[in-house]
Amino acid sequence: MEILLDIGNRRIKWAKGIDMPKLMSGKYTPAQQENLYHVINFATGDAASELERHFRAEPKPDSVWASCPGGSDAIPEIEKVCRVCWNIQPHFVAPADYESGIKNGYLDTRQLGVDRWLAMIAARHFIPDRPMLVIDAGTAITIDFINSTGLFEGGMIIPGLMTIIESLNQRAGLPSVDADTTGKEHITLQNRDTHSAIANGALHTAVSAIESAIAQYKKEFDNHLKIVITGGDAALINRISKYRITELPALPLIGLFLVTRDHDC
Repeated sequence: MEILLDIGNRRIKWAKGIDMPKLMSGKYTPAQQENLYHVINFATGDAASELERHFRAEPKPDSVWASCPGGSDAIPEIEKVCRVCWNIQPHFVAPADYESGIKNGYLDTRQLGVDRWLAMIAARHFIPDRPMLVIDAGTAITIDFINSTGLFEGGMIIPGLMTIIESLNQRAGLPSVDADTTGKEHITLQNRDTHSAIANGALHTAVSAIESAIAQYKKEFDNHLKIVITGGDAALINRISKYRITELPALPLIGLFLVTRDHDC
């Protein structure tokens, strides 16, 4: 059995490899999803201690595989937790020139975020042989294009909802807002309080950028283009987008599983 860790800027997702086929099938209820992978939010306190609490309840795995932004302060913490709980050194994956059906077209492979790479691998697994936009809506929103042969041709990075909100707080002195709650309560252009105006302004800004990218690609590929979205703000963005976007949860985590499977781990 392997343990899989997707370490982001705001949260950690982890799962057991044996549970991934069920997650990939999509045949589960929201309640069952909570048992297929676990989420630890950095905002709730000491994420490393919380992860250690989770891991101490699990038997020792054969291996631990992790994805983590390059240079992240979380790497030594994850190594320590795995060592304390199981005396295991985790394997940290990185983008490659070719992996699991995707050819990397980035000029410098080392610059590509591993979360983007893994999300594309997972998306390609679900929808092969189609030109595709893969949107990951997290702290940053990435919009990446894969052609029908599996070549990643590049993409865009724009601020995520909370990044926009935090920028307004830090640079313009506006209040800090929780986009997760404010935006979901009432999505409108006619906001009558500052918190709602900020949250909905951030949401519509992000959606406008995403739809602009989609429109340009649709000019070339029309109905052949497939669009998928993942990440913490995927559902909120999908709620108001005028385009039909397939929502696939936990794509980087699934991509990590596919990489370990291809390596016979």
